Amino acid sequence: MKIEDAVLLRRFEEGSVETRREIASAIASLSKTPERLIELAIKDSDGHVRKMALGLVKVYGLKNLVPEVISIARRDYFDVRVEALKALIDLDSAKAEEIIMEFVEKGSAQDKKVYLEAAQGLGAERNYPFLKRLLEERDNEIRRWAIRLIGNYIEEQRYLELLRKEIQKEDFPPDLAKVVREKRLSVFKDRLREVFMDEKKDLWVRYQALLALSDLDGKGSKDLFILGLKDRSPLIKVASIKALLDSGCKDSVDSVLPLLKDRREEVRAAARKFLEQMGIL
Repeated sequence: MKIEDAVLLRRFEEGSVETRREIASAIASLSKTPERLIELAIKDSDGHVRKMALGLVKVYGLKNLVPEVISIARRDYFDVRVEALKALIDLDSAKAEEIIMEFVEKGSAQDKKVYLEAAQGLGAERNYPFLKRLLEERDNEIRRWAIRLIGNYIEEQRYLELLRKEIQKEDFPPDLAKVVREKRLSVFKDRLREVFMDEKKDLWVRYQALLALSDLDGKGSKDLFILGLKDRSPLIKVASIKALLDSGCKDSVDSVLPLLKDRREEVRAAARKFLEQMGIL
């Protein structure tokens, strides 16, 4: 049902935060000519209202609001900034890239994360120089966000090369193993084996490397899974048992049997499940 614009504008201007949010969430269905209402909403004091309005700025292609969109992209709540940058990419991609370059080269950690959250709208071609630069960040969290995004473009050779360089570094974030696993990049399985066997590596990194090897290599990494049964970490022991089970390694029964007496209940439970599945118990 459409409402007269004058009535809708008055209700919005005079309404409570809850009323303004309700109107902002339904502008497209309530207003015949929503441009003025969107213009008001994008300047609202409430972040939720601004965020909803930014989505409509993009839908209606309101290029006259680009200055307001830029202002919000630079400074606002994180999720509102992300929505603003997404809108700007659609409305004025050249200006969006200028701002992204500024964020990437000299912005704060949050600036960089705003870009990374909005980056899908740019596509592989335009994202490449920004992502390549962010892989040089000292902030590991930024690197991890960039690696996850690179995973979306791994079909392109130059992105695969970026990943190849990252995976050889001593500083190996768990997100690398996740991308390798999700994208079935078996070309990196030897490096994953090295990472898993390095007990100086972070436990979560080793765990993710083990999961990736289980998916990518199966029985080919049986020796490594058996080695994992003797690890100090119960997490690694349980993951190794599961990897042997998923790979159907029936000849590993003798290696798993001693774990029925492990002091950790979760390890004993995983061992029992393995032996039951293999028809031993």
